[in-house]
Amino acid sequence: MNSSDRRMKLLLMLQSGKRHLNVAELAERFRVSRRTIFRDLNALEAMDVPYSYDPDVGYRIDPAFNIPPMAFTQKELATILVGLSFVKSQVDQGMVDDANAVEEKIRSVVKNPDLKDWMNRLETHVVVDPYAVNQPQKIKGGNWLMIANAMVAKDVIRFRYKDEMREVSPYVVSYFTDHWTLIGHCHTRNAIRSFVLDRMSDVAASYAVFKPMKSDISELIFRREGVEQEVVVRVHPKAIPSFVRRLPSRIVRMETVEGHMVVRFRYDNLEYVNEWLLQFGANINILAPNDLKDIRSEYLAAIGRRV
Repeated sequence: MNSSDRRMKLLLMLQSGKRHLNVAELAERFRVSRRTIFRDLNALEAMDVPYSYDPDVGYRIDPAFNIPPMAFTQKELATILVGLSFVKSQVDQGMVDDANAVEEKIRSVVKNPDLKDWMNRLETHVVVDPYAVNQPQKIKGGNWLMIANAMVAKDVIRFRYKDEMREVSPYVVSYFTDHWTLIGHCHTRNAIRSFVLDRMSDVAASYAVFKPMKSDISELIFRREGVEQEVVVRVHPKAIPSFVRRLPSRIVRMETVEGHMVVRFRYDNLEYVNEWLLQFGANINILAPNDLKDIRSEYLAAIGRRV
C-alpha cells in the first residue's frame, strides 16, 4: 500500500469515531513502523486535518470535520464492482435497481478518466453468476431494505406469505446459493421460521418492538425443525472443497480413510439429503444411515424406470 492510500485509510479510520486508536495499533493495522505512522499524522496535520490526541484513549478526528470527496484505489474499486455485480445477479429487481444506483454514484465521484476507463473494462471482463441470464425475469418482492431497517430497529414486521398474513420478529437475512431467506420468530406460528424473500409480499412494519434473539446467528441458520439423523458419507478428495462449502449443515467430524474423506453431519430430512448428494455423482458414497441408502436405491430405480 502506498503512502497516499494509507493516509486516506488512516483519515477514514480516525474519522469513523468507532474507537480511539494509538500509534502502536495503527502501525500494526497498516503493517508499518511507528515512525511511519507519525509521518502520516504529520502529513494529515499539514493538510489542516483537525486530529487530537489523548494519552488515555489515543488519536481521533473531530466528527464535525468534513472529509474531502471520496477517493478510491483500483483495488477498492475492483472489490466494489465485484460486490455490485453479485447484487445485480440477484432475482430481486429492487436489489438490482439499488446496485445500479450505487454504481452510478461511485462513477460520479471518480474524476480520473483513466480510472473510469479501467472501471468500464473491468466490468466488461468480470462476470458473476453467468448462468443468471437464463432467469426469465426479475422478481419484485421481499422489500429487503424495510426488513433490514426492521432488524436494526427491532420492529416486528407483517407480510403475506403463501396466501397467509404473517407477523414476524426479523432476526437475520441470509443468502443460500440462489435465494435470500429471512429467519425470525413467527408470531403467527409461535416458532422460528424461514421465509424466502421473493415469496413475501405486502411487507410492512408494525412498529411493535421485539426482544433480541437468545440464539446466535449460526444457531438460527443451522437449526432443524425435525428429528436429526447422523449421515456418514465417503467423499472423493477432488469433491471435498465444493462439498464442504455447500453442505447445508455443520460437520460433526471429518477424517481421512484410505485416501478419501469420511464426513459426518446431521440432518432432519433424508429425502432432501439424497437429492442434495446427487450433484456430486460418483464422488460420494453413502455409508450411513441405512434409511438413506434405501432412499437412494429407490430414487435411482425410479429414474431407471423412466428412461
